[in-house]
Amino acid sequence: MQTEIGAKERDRVSFGIDGLDNLLSGGLPDGSMTVVCGRPGTGKTLLASRFLYEGATRGEPSLYVSFAEKKDQFIVNMERFGLRFGDLISQGVFSFIDLTTTANEGVPDALDMIVERATAMKVKRLVIDSFTALAQAFDKLIDSRITLQVVLGRLVRDLGCTTIVLTEMPFGEDKIGLGIEEFVSDGIIIMDIATQKGNPKRIISIRKMRGTEISLRPSSYEIRKEGIVVFPAVAPPPRGSIGGERVPAGVPGFDELVEGGLMERSVTGIVGTAGTGKTTFGMQFVYSGAKDFGDKGLLVSFSESSDQIRLVALKLGMSRFEYLEGRAKLRIATITAETSTPEGVILEVQRLLEEVNPRRVVLDDVTALEAITDRDGFYRLLNTLASLAQKRGATVILSITTNEIVGTSITGRSISTVMDGIVMLRYVEVEGAMERTMVVLKMRGTKHDLSLRRFVIDEGGIVVESAFRGYTGLISGVATRVRADFRLEEARISAKEKKERLERRVAFDKKLRGLRGQRK
Repeated sequence: MQTEIGAKERDRVSFGIDGLDNLLSGGLPDGSMTVVCGRPGTGKTLLASRFLYEGATRGEPSLYVSFAEKKDQFIVNMERFGLRFGDLISQGVFSFIDLTTTANEGVPDALDMIVERATAMKVKRLVIDSFTALAQAFDKLIDSRITLQVVLGRLVRDLGCTTIVLTEMPFGEDKIGLGIEEFVSDGIIIMDIATQKGNPKRIISIRKMRGTEISLRPSSYEIRKEGIVVFPAVAPPPRGSIGGERVPAGVPGFDELVEGGLMERSVTGIVGTAGTGKTTFGMQFVYSGAKDFGDKGLLVSFSESSDQIRLVALKLGMSRFEYLEGRAKLRIATITAETSTPEGVILEVQRLLEEVNPRRVVLDDVTALEAITDRDGFYRLLNTLASLAQKRGATVILSITTNEIVGTSITGRSISTVMDGIVMLRYVEVEGAMERTMVVLKMRGTKHDLSLRRFVIDEGGIVVESAFRGYTGLISGVATRVRADFRLEEARISAKEKKERLERRVAFDKKLRGLRGQRK
């Protein structure tokens, strides 16, 4: 088995970028020629440079041939991303050929130089930047194709050299370079910038890769100070099953509604408009778990800063919040949705889950993720995040913001199938005043109370109180007393008013008699 695994690994040439290598079953096929195509600014040079740097640091002779960038400029630019090619040149494992000043008539000599240098170094990795610039030296397209097939093909074939050819994607067009590269290459990687809901997003897709099982679903990537980070595509893992144990929510009066607590490894949505107490419910869930049961908790907010959440917790009387954080029992994190991609959110949540290994997870205000997804993407993203936490044995709460202050619509996003339970928090108008109410709409695997409950937010957080009785119209958000109770109340009020009128009359008569006596 070890021999077979070793052979398979040798058949792949790694980029040194985990996310991209995973998309390619470990890397490029050994001895292949791959076209990396993209518009200016997509990071083609950085990607190719990382490929060479990975090989050179492993002792594999690597060569960069540039028709677009001078050597000194290249070395300085790459050092900004931690790629110290100057050191590799001095070690003799990396070489750079600067052909930026090559005239058309000098192209044949330049090609001979490339072959000679590659042969002398016994190059294992080669990058040509770019074939678009090289092809401009030829009058006929067929000559460009011959160069790509014969000269570069010879390097690949004779030296077993894994080659990347960079090429430009023209603005306003969807073709790859000159339109010939895709027919003579073993693989095609497309780098582009797309706009989703007004937000630019870098995407990478594997259009073709011989001998490799690939997904045609594009992945997003970012260019950071440490280089290119490729995120996995949003594909939710299989959902696990809920457990039979109860997980107390830590909200006084709530557990009685669901036979003692939430089901272990379940996913519960806390749904309501702004100000109804969704974040408070989540804070109590993780705080109580850490303080009372020793359960590690993770709260990830997509709309509020970690400092703001800590401040609110202290104001609500959760005095040991920071102490529990210091003991690694709690972790509060913020992911700003507007500056992230769906894949980036998944990667960051995965990292937090691995670091904390929580038993309780709260994803607060997931509605903010709609800014970076479409409707179907929002469902997939929520399903993926919930499944990742659930698969690690965590009981999960998602808080979801609605637009309606008093209505019953959950979201209109068809995401109820993601959740095992749904708890609705909302305002109800009762006799001219707004009251917070709670109702358990759904709770898979357990019986639950269907009554509409009052609750208050006081010191310590949410406290669930008694059910509303004798009212109708609670679901609409405007409560009125049922008719029988209304008549009893009217009779009570009428009797009270009669008594008060009588008392006022008696007092008035007494006062009047007194005044008459004074006059006499």
